Amino acid sequence: MWSRCRRPAPDMGSIAMAEARQKAQDGHTVSFRSWNPYMPRDMAEGARDRPIEAQGTLYLPAGEAPPGGWPGVVIAQGLGGPMRNREMAYGRWLAEHGHATLVLDSYASRNIRGPETWKALRLTTAMVLADAFGALAYLGSRPEIDGERVAIKGYSYGGMVSQVAAFEPIRDLYQPEGGGFAAHIAYYSCSVVRMKEPETTGAPVLIMIGERDRNVSVERTQKIAEDLRRGGSDVRLKVFDCYHQWDGDDVEPRRFGFHLRHCHVELQPDGELRVEESGRKIDGPLSRLLFLATHVSSRGYTIQKNREVTRRSNAEVLDFLDGLRRGPISRAGQARRAGQGR
Repeated sequence: MWSRCRRPAPDMGSIAMAEARQKAQDGHTVSFRSWNPYMPRDMAEGARDRPIEAQGTLYLPAGEAPPGGWPGVVIAQGLGGPMRNREMAYGRWLAEHGHATLVLDSYASRNIRGPETWKALRLTTAMVLADAFGALAYLGSRPEIDGERVAIKGYSYGGMVSQVAAFEPIRDLYQPEGGGFAAHIAYYSCSVVRMKEPETTGAPVLIMIGERDRNVSVERTQKIAEDLRRGGSDVRLKVFDCYHQWDGDDVEPRRFGFHLRHCHVELQPDGELRVEESGRKIDGPLSRLLFLATHVSSRGYTIQKNREVTRRSNAEVLDFLDGLRRGPISRAGQARRAGQGR
């Protein structure tokens, strides 16, 4: 009788998984040092001397950190800001898979408010790069995180930031003391920026785009991937049969009002931006607004969820990040460890 009434023993694996999910869901706001450059070149012209307090949401895995610390991921936002069903959801998901994750909020860090288009006009690539490198330093300062195994992952505009952060001249502008991200992941990244001299940090790059995405040029993305390869990085470029933001909630196709497909700029080694076809400088709000007014298309692009592509892209990310569990990936990280006798 006792054996029939006795409750079954708890499934410790299920309990551990539930605890991991609960802790991952309990993200909390943190502050860290960043800067507010309008253009990347500003980092060499005084912006570094005027730090700001940036903020983001930190998600930590459950349990004790492994020897050496958890690997980390910085998530760079798209122009829509850190969304509950995208950046925040991936922050929790990555923490469940053992990565300490910091989701940037580059709008809140600069008190940028208002309609999405207005906010997007005020936020520049240089600002998000500043927050990304500031977050990298912050994660590296925490004892439970291995600062040499921190990747960056971005969506749309943030995906472009993730790609640009792989180039050595940019890393040198934002983090002149050395180091850099251990890996770079870009989801449906804007194909706006190419680097004139594409030397990279040596960290690998994963780029995933949709063939039907009118906001992204597949041909130009292929050129960006080749730039990264020539610069010294291993690159995985995955082109899926889908639209923009395949991992969102839009079961039915949704049109977005403009696209950046024809916006092409060249980033110089010193951080200066130039319009690719004319060589004209983009050095402030007025020249940037003029460039956007003459290159942004009002034809728009389509957003639609694709469950199968989401499954495949998530699997690609986990496979790609497995290297972070084995040690530093970037050339800079390997050199630093060698110098420390590790």
